[in-house]
Amino acid sequence: MTFWLVISWIFSVLFAVVTVAIFGMGGRLQALFFLGIVLLLLPPFRTFIHNLTGKSLSWWGRGLLIIGLLGGVVLSFVLNPSTSIYKSPKVEA
Repeated sequence: MTFWLVISWIFSVLFAVVTVAIFGMGGRLQALFFLGIVLLLLPPFRTFIHNLTGKSLSWWGRGLLIIGLLGGVVLSFVLNPSTSIYKSPKVEA
């Protein structure tokens, strides 16, 4: 159990850093999806939800939600491709 707790903290921190980076680059929707992943992985948040509702998700349920959120990130990147940082082709040249 301790091994999975450590892995959960590591991935929570990793996805939190990715969330901040994507938010800083202007990807608000993608950052929201990544924030959902962080909250699903973060042990104190899972304990809080369990204490609040009396229910908890199994590991495979959390895994399916994380895969769905990652699919949302990919879909949002596909539907809204990034644009150039330059305002016009003349400025880029």
